[in-house]
Amino acid sequence: MDIAADKAGNLYIASNVQNRVFKVSPGGVLTTFAGNSCGGYTGDTGDGGPATLACLEVPDGVAVDATGNVYIAEILGNRVRKVSNGVITTVAGNGGGWGYSGDGGLAINASFHGPSFMAVDTQGNLYIADGNGVTRKVAGGIITTVAPYAGPMAVDASGALYIATNGMVRKLSGGVATIVAGNGSIGYSGDGGPATSASLDNPGGIALDGAGNIYISTGSDNRIRKVSGGVITTVADSNGIAGYTGDQGSATDASLRSPGSLAVDSSGNLYINDGGNLVVRKVSQGVISTFAGNGTNYSPDGVKAIDAQLTPTFISLGGAQDDLYIVDSKSVRKVSGGVITTIYTGNPLSVAADRAGNVYVSDSWDELNDAGYTILHRNIFQIASGVTTTALAGRAGYLAVDASGTLYVADGNVFTLSGGVITTVAGNGTSGYSGDGGPATSAGLNAAGVAVDASGDIYILDGGYCSYPSDCRVRKVSNGIITSVALSLSEPSGIGGIAADAFGNLYVSDTGTHTVLRFLGGVTATVAGDGSAAGYSGDGVPATSVPLEPGGIAVDSVGNLYIIDSNFRVRRVDHLVGSTPITVTTSPAGLRIVVDGATYTSPQTFYFNTSESHTISAPSPQGTNTVFVSWSDGGAQTHVITVPSVGTTYTATFNVPQYSLTTSVSPPGGGIISVNPPTATGGYNDSTSVQLTATANPGYLFASWSGDLSGSTNPQSLKMSGPRNVQANFIANPNPSPIAVGSQPASGTGTAQTFTFQFSHPSGWQSLSVVNVLVNNFLDGHRACYLAYVLSSNALVLVDDTGDAGGPYAGSLVLGSSGTIQNSQCAVSLVSAMGSGTTLSLTLSLTFQPGFGGNRIFYLAARDTAQNNSAWQAFGVWQVPFTPSGTISVGSLSLARGSSSSGTPQSFALTLTDVKGAGDIGIVNLLVNNFIDGRQACYLAYVASSNTLLLVDDAGDAGGPFAGRMVLNGAGGPIQNSQCVIGALSSAVLSGNTLTLTLNITFTANLTGNQVLYIAGRDAAGGNNTDWQAMGTWTVQ
Repeated sequence: MDIAADKAGNLYIASNVQNRVFKVSPGGVLTTFAGNSCGGYTGDTGDGGPATLACLEVPDGVAVDATGNVYIAEILGNRVRKVSNGVITTVAGNGGGWGYSGDGGLAINASFHGPSFMAVDTQGNLYIADGNGVTRKVAGGIITTVAPYAGPMAVDASGALYIATNGMVRKLSGGVATIVAGNGSIGYSGDGGPATSASLDNPGGIALDGAGNIYISTGSDNRIRKVSGGVITTVADSNGIAGYTGDQGSATDASLRSPGSLAVDSSGNLYINDGGNLVVRKVSQGVISTFAGNGTNYSPDGVKAIDAQLTPTFISLGGAQDDLYIVDSKSVRKVSGGVITTIYTGNPLSVAADRAGNVYVSDSWDELNDAGYTILHRNIFQIASGVTTTALAGRAGYLAVDASGTLYVADGNVFTLSGGVITTVAGNGTSGYSGDGGPATSAGLNAAGVAVDASGDIYILDGGYCSYPSDCRVRKVSNGIITSVALSLSEPSGIGGIAADAFGNLYVSDTGTHTVLRFLGGVTATVAGDGSAAGYSGDGVPATSVPLEPGGIAVDSVGNLYIIDSNFRVRRVDHLVGSTPITVTTSPAGLRIVVDGATYTSPQTFYFNTSESHTISAPSPQGTNTVFVSWSDGGAQTHVITVPSVGTTYTATFNVPQYSLTTSVSPPGGGIISVNPPTATGGYNDSTSVQLTATANPGYLFASWSGDLSGSTNPQSLKMSGPRNVQANFIANPNPSPIAVGSQPASGTGTAQTFTFQFSHPSGWQSLSVVNVLVNNFLDGHRACYLAYVLSSNALVLVDDTGDAGGPYAGSLVLGSSGTIQNSQCAVSLVSAMGSGTTLSLTLSLTFQPGFGGNRIFYLAARDTAQNNSAWQAFGVWQVPFTPSGTISVGSLSLARGSSSSGTPQSFALTLTDVKGAGDIGIVNLLVNNFIDGRQACYLAYVASSNTLLLVDDAGDAGGPFAGRMVLNGAGGPIQNSQCVIGALSSAVLSGNTLTLTLNITFTANLTGNQVLYIAGRDAAGGNNTDWQAMGTWTVQ
């Protein structure tokens, strides 16, 4: 939750639980300002319309500019929205998956990794804390990175930016960074003395008043600190004890619980997000009071469900009696026999229950750590007989349970959890819309809801592309093949807005038309809502005649439909269906059928009454050469069936030819073509739609298609009505980007070394403007050896210890001159630069200072005269001699620098030593990623006691679940996740004090780019560990 105040004294509260932003007037009246609680992976819904009707994907930050415009950061939506005069628009972020791109271009095209804290200066420039660990700025619609760290932030009247991170508060003004509070250590000290000498305990919020005083919340010790005239004091909860006391008394005597964001109004009143107490506190002239919230967000247990106060966001039904389960803000409530009780508290996202009464809760919350990186907490819990256990750590999403008790989880992909085993059933790990007609696990999607019907078919609310009504989709997985269901939706709800009953009906809540729709094949019917979003007309009237703002939906075993209505109610619609299931299908499946004059895509199951008559037909031909052969009951192509007393399947068999697809590129090396679905043995079935995507290699642009495709639309679909031949044509990029090439040497050890760093530009090295070299243990200019060579002035500058690329600098040298420049990490001399053709070689003699010991990564970046940039790339690791602090240490890594094509196996040998002997080594970890993050990484753990190698799955939790495990030295394998495959030839050898692990690793295309190889180890007792050590870099092509 985040808060901000405007000049008029209104307070804005971003609720990442209810997916809304609330406004509290100076008089204490609370209203919804933005969001309709339809959060989740719903895409950029609502732009250009009323903010109160927009979908917000976990709003985690809020800021207000001088004119009253309100900015909202969606930490899961990866975008920033702006509300002006009640209308919402997107001002930053493309709404896609996690990423870090777009600097120098339009902010709306940029990628984020969970934006959170924000501030707006007096010129209207917007600053955003990006979960990539950087602070970004939007000015005139263009985005740039302004600081290599991120955290809570605020601006003063002069436009200076203040950022709290790493136990400090920094001030950025005119490109100069200074520390104004904190000494970098975590703790509580310094009151009454210089603020820069004080210890701060994980600052979680910062605000400035009109006089320039700085307020800092330190959530770990429950205090609010104030910096005035350079002196720091504590102004709220001076005892640091968590609690909820002190209203109407001195703020220093009050108790807070995990305070977070802060805001100050124009009168100097301080507002505190007292998050652990679920309230907002106000401090006015030193006196504290509760300004908003009552410390709870629901009514007490044991009351009648109809009388309960709710903020429902997700519902489900389960148990033998169809009990109703409700996600109600920070709790899960159960309604049984008309009485409501609480069964879980935390940060629930969704809930599901099976017929046996086992309840599953998906719990999800995010925080920004002290280094400015977004930490995601994801767990699924199981509640059985009142006991809560962890069913799955590291994953969360929207839940559903099928008739067999298998749990389905939609988290962008869809996977099942049964018997502790995870199986992906839909999604390839990328956000997008692709794959129809092919394997569901190869499809691009952004699953925001899931439902399973009685036959085991899976329906997925693909919510990542609902910017426009035509983009809203429901996908269906049947027998492992994914298709799009032929629906006509406006804007489906992103939280539980999909359900399927036991009778073949599919339900979707359509927030755009304020209705709930029922689909049976291609036939659509409205079952609730009159299309009006206003008011509440009461119960006991036809469901289609009431105003409705539907959110989550669920259906019970007899077909009653439950609907979350945004007026804080759960409503029920009773209806009747037939009882005999009649399935009409084709061989192969997916062809058209006609039932009672309506056209469907097979297979379809209908519920009819016994002895009724219905007409079925198989249109022919379908596609180009697919023709009808026969019905399974021997009937004519079009004939009447009489419904029997038991379920029956009628199958129309067709003859389907197959065709080949041949692809090529021109010129060779200009790029690649990817095909979805991939070509199967024997080719594609007649009339299959295939999507082809052309991807240009560096220095090229895609130009056009030729052969059986034409034009420049990319990607483009092709109908396989015969053998096809397609060529992708590429041209040289007239405005290419610069390229960071690498370092020589790329690995080694020592305190002094001459290095040559190379950069290139397809238009010639003269097109380069600035090249950067950053040496540190991670991508942070703070306390680093951070250099920039400016070609126009032929000068090399060394950034000082504060790490701001804009200065101040520790010194500069004109190339060719003698002398040395230095900061606390390194000294630089013997500087030269040489350009030849497309390549610039920068030669530097670096001497590393004693305090800079450890394994340091070389990061390179380049910018050209057109302001294109290469982005930071890791190109090597250098060990500055140091003495390990414990008994165990990382020794070496073979292939410390290299490259390989994806799909090509490589053998890496890594060593660790232990002064107590190799038998004392307990666990060794290898992490391959572009930074220290186990998610979407090749993350391995070797357990010496069992000689077992574990591969962490894509969720990245070291405690599991695991994608696989193998005993080394030839007894198992291979194992794989989406990023890498570990071959059976991997081994472990102990000799004296040294353990040598030899790992046969094949990186997949999902890990393309420059990656860092990190190694860590700890002894068997767990008392000594090496911490993560960067040991090499590898380029996956």
